[in-house]
Amino acid sequence: MIEINGLTKKFDNAESAVLEDISFCLNAGEALAVIGPSGCGKTTLLSILAGLIPATSGSLSLQGNQNRPAKISIILQDYGLFPWKTLAENLALGMKIQKVPAELLAVKTKQLLSELDLTPYAHYYPVQLSGGQKQRVAIARAIAMEPDILLMDEPFSSLDAITREHLQIVLKDMWRKKNLTFIIVTHSVEEAVFLGRFILVLRNRPGRVRAMVDNPCHSMENFRLSDAYFLKIKEVRQILES
Repeated sequence: MIEINGLTKKFDNAESAVLEDISFCLNAGEALAVIGPSGCGKTTLLSILAGLIPATSGSLSLQGNQNRPAKISIILQDYGLFPWKTLAENLALGMKIQKVPAELLAVKTKQLLSELDLTPYAHYYPVQLSGGQKQRVAIARAIAMEPDILLMDEPFSSLDAITREHLQIVLKDMWRKKNLTFIIVTHSVEEAVFLGRFILVLRNRPGRVRAMVDNPCHSMENFRLSDAYFLKIKEVRQILES
């Protein structure tokens, strides 16, 4: 579980806060999409959750403990792949750092390569991969760490529409299979509605909670083609524009 109460962030020498009085709860295994205007603090919120920067005030509890026992993986926009390592080596890097035994590392790498349709490219270097393939490597590497919480900062923003929608489906399938708890920051209403069981809508800076939108149909089959999908997009747009 993720529980945030009254979280505020103000950077040194700044006249106003980036985030102000943010509160919400997310149960284990649930998916949250965070959306709002540029500059409203979405990435700052993700950085606080990841433990990269501290909050100025308020409380943050992960897995019921404020001392951060939860395992967290984060996926950034630039993929974070090492150009001198092959696809398989990049995927396995986190497991090597964790000193996963070689036999188990090989098994997990092979499994994730298969699950994300990357096996034919295992010996390719990043320069030989498409943007979509690089993003799948980033997803696989994050999931290989078996995180309690997966954080994503606009992971598909640089991809074309067809690749982006395909990887959204890949991510949702992995969420179902692995029972992931994940939070994704996005500027796309359509992406937020497709991926988020809940959608946190933030106001302009300083970022405050405008609404927490329930999206109970988000895991239904063929959701993207359903009336529920388009109605939820309309609802979120109306909240953003109000």
